[in-house]
Amino acid sequence: MIHDTELRDLFRIECDEHLKNLENGLLYLERYPDARETMEALQRELHNIKGSARMMGVTDMEAVSHSMEEVIKRISDGEIILLPDVVDILETGLDTLRTIANEAVTGSPAASNVPEVLASLSQEYINNIIATASDNDESASKSARDQMPMVGAASDTMLPNTINTTELANVSPNSIAVPSTIHAHVQANSQVSTETASYNIDSIRVDPKKLDIIMTRVGELMVTKGHVERWLPQVENLIGLWEYSNRELKMSSISNAILNRLEQIGTALYPLRQAAFEDSTALNRITDGLESDIKALRLLPIERIFQLFPRTVRDIAKTLDKDVKLTISGGDTAADKHLIELLKDPLMHLVRNAIYHGVELPQRRLELGKSPQANLILRAKRTAAHIVVEVIDDGRGLDLEAIKDIAIHRNLYTPNELATMPEIRIQNLIFASGFSTSKVTNDISGRGVGLNVVKSNIEALKGSIALESAINQGCKFTLTLPLTLATTRVFLVTVANNHYAIPVEIVSVARYVNLDEIFLVQDQQAISVYGQAVSIAWLEDLLELPKSQIRQANSTVSLKGKNPCLILELNNEYLGVFIDEIVEELEIVLKPTGPLLKRVRNVSGITILGSGEVCVVLNPFDLMRTAQKQAAHGILPKASNVQIQDSSQFQSKTKKPVILLAEDSITTRAQEKRILEMAGYEVVAAVDGLAALNLLETRPFDAIVSDVEMPNMDGLTLTAKVRENKLYEHLPIILVTSLASDKDRKRGMDVGADAYITKSVFNQQVLIDTLSRLV
Repeated sequence: MIHDTELRDLFRIECDEHLKNLENGLLYLERYPDARETMEALQRELHNIKGSARMMGVTDMEAVSHSMEEVIKRISDGEIILLPDVVDILETGLDTLRTIANEAVTGSPAASNVPEVLASLSQEYINNIIATASDNDESASKSARDQMPMVGAASDTMLPNTINTTELANVSPNSIAVPSTIHAHVQANSQVSTETASYNIDSIRVDPKKLDIIMTRVGELMVTKGHVERWLPQVENLIGLWEYSNRELKMSSISNAILNRLEQIGTALYPLRQAAFEDSTALNRITDGLESDIKALRLLPIERIFQLFPRTVRDIAKTLDKDVKLTISGGDTAADKHLIELLKDPLMHLVRNAIYHGVELPQRRLELGKSPQANLILRAKRTAAHIVVEVIDDGRGLDLEAIKDIAIHRNLYTPNELATMPEIRIQNLIFASGFSTSKVTNDISGRGVGLNVVKSNIEALKGSIALESAINQGCKFTLTLPLTLATTRVFLVTVANNHYAIPVEIVSVARYVNLDEIFLVQDQQAISVYGQAVSIAWLEDLLELPKSQIRQANSTVSLKGKNPCLILELNNEYLGVFIDEIVEELEIVLKPTGPLLKRVRNVSGITILGSGEVCVVLNPFDLMRTAQKQAAHGILPKASNVQIQDSSQFQSKTKKPVILLAEDSITTRAQEKRILEMAGYEVVAAVDGLAALNLLETRPFDAIVSDVEMPNMDGLTLTAKVRENKLYEHLPIILVTSLASDKDRKRGMDVGADAYITKSVFNQQVLIDTLSRLV
């Protein structure tokens, strides 16, 4: 029996799922013996069961699942004919797996004879069955041919009384005699089916507002989970203090009674630590699962709004005598219901603009050497942390000279300022309030408010909009939105003895900067990030706070102090923001400020910290705008050769090494995660290689621990793709797998793995020692 309560529950859940899939797969395979995809799926299920059983030490289950996997493989390779007897053997093996799993979970002794089952699954036994069946088929065929009656003779036997069509027409269904046993059987089955159907409720309707309330509460539960996690180091510190004090007192002349009392305290502290870590692990698993489940309930395919556009594009193009082909992709991308509802208007505005302003008339397109039919693409995709929606046209692109003329006419900038302004910043002027190049206002072109309303709506959804344009090649608008609006991850920073939160998703680099690295570019302070000048500002200046003591101390003649700096990235523009300290990264529930403080510059909301302190969450878009107003020439754009800097240059005081764990088995994943967390690592888990690759883009990691055989993307492919990126060429990768041959180990090393640990000889200390050596 598995004694660990949490792992036992996970093992039970995982086995139930895999065994149910096995049962369904075997039934399907019995009906369709050539279904190769089903055979592959059965092999995967058995492989997962085998791996989980090995990790839990359930050796009988591991042996039976391995033998069944070999039989399925031989069937798939054409070495075994899938006879009914072979299916029966596999079904017996399935029943045995169920019995063993029940014993491992409940402790009830297994009634199955494992050696006998293994013998029936052996190659020799199955070969004998197939040979016997082949001999019996030949004998049966000969006997059947000898006993087969003539057709003419059979007619008198089978139909002793001739029934004409007139008689058949007068026969009622109730007058046909049915053997009583068949009638009883059918009637019983019918009754069971009727009773079952009458109590089967396939779905229920839930008010979306109720889901919103639950999601908010789950978000607060996630924050509470973070608070609990932050208490664990305090428990460790308490034990460390006790151990130190105990050693000191033993060397003193203190009485034995007091020493015994101290020993009793220590005896109570160690179980407390273990219980605290186990409860924290369980809380993480439950809250993460609950959050994921609630989010899934709110997800809808973005096709719900995409389906509105084919008719819209057709009607607008027809009105303007234009020929436009709309291509939609990624409609099955799932997003939060509330987000989809609010995304409709911005997308509609962009599509209308593309047809009215961007797409040329057919004749003009021919003159430019283009196809008379314009292309408009509406595309959605999902990354690890965002929904990305793109609106692309192959029209005329942005007219930079027209944009400059309007900016000068509206006294936004002088000709000299525009002459030195980067092209990307000139393009982004179309997002300014009231900025529009349209000379006519109507239902198609809009009301002259430009794209400012689109940008405002996207920012209200905690998203961003980016623009790319090339003359006579078209425009591309990229909307990047969060997966959820309920919670967000932030950096908690300190400025002038106050705490502020800055959203993580807009921080591309976190690093220390020596103040003598600051230089001037056109009278504006800047620092170099991989050779690119990036404008800087102090957060207390942006928030109009007094200078912090740290900054005053660093304002001496020597200029040798180092300050932490966050490089913010928004719409291809960068800004370096100096702060006093990064305290930690955490997940928060963003709360509105209320009607009296509905629109405070630089503030997007508030949150409650674990200490009970009310913390202001800063609005990165406002920070950018404030910096632009304070600077003489605005923010320098990102150069094409700038790479994202490894944020591991900056480590907060409480930061642990972060491990990316990729494992498709929920039981193995939970056990490895616990082992790593108990060893002092922060662990981010992924269900397969593809999920891990997406997570790698969201934050820095110190190492990757991965299984090899996983769906969607295996560990070898994951390792190869990680090594393709120069940023991760030195990132330690450890493969933990059941594939133990020298050939498999060589494959792992060839694609770039730093270590290869086999589950058959899995020892948690080996994993910890390997990580300690590499990280």
